[in-house]
Amino acid sequence: GFKRGDSLPLRYWLGRMHHAAYGKPGNVFPAEVHWNFGIPSFIRLTNGEIWDEVVVDDDAGDERGRHRLSPRMYLVMLFVHHHLHSLVELRPLVDLLWGMEKMNEEIDWSVFIEDVGRIGLVKTAGIALGQIRLLWGESVDGIEPVRLLEEGLRGRRPSVSRRLRDRFAIDVEGKRRSMRAADRLSVRLALDRWSTIAGSYVKVLFPAPEALEALYGKSRPAALPFRYLRFMVWRVKNWVYSGV
Repeated sequence: GFKRGDSLPLRYWLGRMHHAAYGKPGNVFPAEVHWNFGIPSFIRLTNGEIWDEVVVDDDAGDERGRHRLSPRMYLVMLFVHHHLHSLVELRPLVDLLWGMEKMNEEIDWSVFIEDVGRIGLVKTAGIALGQIRLLWGESVDGIEPVRLLEEGLRGRRPSVSRRLRDRFAIDVEGKRRSMRAADRLSVRLALDRWSTIAGSYVKVLFPAPEALEALYGKSRPAALPFRYLRFMVWRVKNWVYSGV
């Protein structure tokens, strides 16, 4: 009985998005079906690498064991999730702070800091730590991972400018009902590599031909430029009406 709340072809979603949300009348909880944990072109982390970090709890009371992500990868996913929500929502940040405290003794933080740099989450981590300090202040001094990450990322490239930190203010009053198009576009500046940033903006307006085919059906190659133009007009209108 769950259905998606839009009419876009599923093939388009599979090629452009990371998950689809399904709702059911009378049920306030949506069901999200994910086929990627983040936007693949944003981070240097494959689904295979994530699955390699699945561990089994032998003491879970089930003879088959309980499968879960390793603490290190789980925390990586919390950083990815915060970026996925444009670094502007409070709930993913609270999850992140909880995860850092919960898994403190299970993670080698020097290795984790190297992972952050390898995957491309240095700016994301820097912005998140700044948000934590701004919201909770000295009350997080007793959370060791906060201090270790701050020290480990200090002076590390790429650095996070004050202007970039100020851009991602957390909506603690909950006035923002959802991410705005401006948030989705601005969060790309929080990626670590300029080549990734530039490529992400190109992909916004120039999707793969398969995505256009999913939207508009098959056509002759000569019609492709007109389809890109049609797609760009649609995207710009969508941004304008969603509150850019």
